[in-house]
Amino acid sequence: MNANRYLTPILAHIKTETIAIALRMHVFDILDAPRDREDIVSRLETDPDNTAFLLDGLVMLDLLKRENNTYRNSPFSSRFFVRESEYYFGDAYINNKEMLDAASSQLHGLIDEGHTVDNVHNQEMWKAASAKHFFQEQKGLLADAVADVVSGLEGFAQCKTMLDLGCSAGILGLEIAKRKPDLELVLFDYEGVIEFVKDHISLYGMEARARTLSGDMEQDSIGEGYDLIWCRNVFYFLKDRDAMLRKLYDALNPGGMLVSAHIEIGEDADRYEDAFFYFLVPLMQGHSVLRPNELETAFARTGFVLEKRFDAPVSVMTPITFHVVRKP
Repeated sequence: MNANRYLTPILAHIKTETIAIALRMHVFDILDAPRDREDIVSRLETDPDNTAFLLDGLVMLDLLKRENNTYRNSPFSSRFFVRESEYYFGDAYINNKEMLDAASSQLHGLIDEGHTVDNVHNQEMWKAASAKHFFQEQKGLLADAVADVVSGLEGFAQCKTMLDLGCSAGILGLEIAKRKPDLELVLFDYEGVIEFVKDHISLYGMEARARTLSGDMEQDSIGEGYDLIWCRNVFYFLKDRDAMLRKLYDALNPGGMLVSAHIEIGEDADRYEDAFFYFLVPLMQGHSVLRPNELETAFARTGFVLEKRFDAPVSVMTPITFHVVRKP
């Protein structure tokens, strides 16, 4: 029996806090070129000895490279932790850390007292997250991989119209559409979120073939006549999943394809441990999760035909399961 399985995770907190501190201090911004310790301390205006420990900790985490007394960013840090990088997601990293810190602080109270207030449909919360954190996550971590997966599916080349349902920042739908210059794109989310999506359409120069719809996806029109619907991480939060699936079915053209990307949680600890703990607080708050095969059953009940199911490492922190289903 190895107790370290339970002891070493305790160290994760100080590691993530070290990274968050470096991001808040913009350490990586000044280390895209090699600098010696004295220069770094002068620029940061920090304590020399403890700054050295911080830098060496980042070396241990493979975020910096050290040669004698000189430090510079690793390739990972240059790509993802320098604010001028197209793929920067440092603010999203801090947000995820703070979100999970806050969630873990609720555990004891939830166990003692039960459910808290459901704020999953708080539009201001989603609006604030889409403005910065979701943009960084989608652009920095997910966009290329998701676009590769979807554009590589059989039948994608024949698609003319696409809906990105619950698009948040909209980057994933825009990246998918970028792979096919004649694909018309509709991006759907809450009204406040869509304010930022319009800016991202302009960023991609897709004003001529991308438009937005806003509202509550369960209550309002999502449009129709689509050859492809893409949705990621929306089915956990629905009040009536079957009704929403029927709505998606009706919105597709005959032969149209729905591509769903969602986290599932089963009983196999080796496979689902991270996903379970990622969702632990939402579970205690009364939210549902998706069990293996649950979506497949719901798709079949609606009339969809399953073409493909596969796992892909294109999610934040946990693997995600793709389902590709088609309307006959």
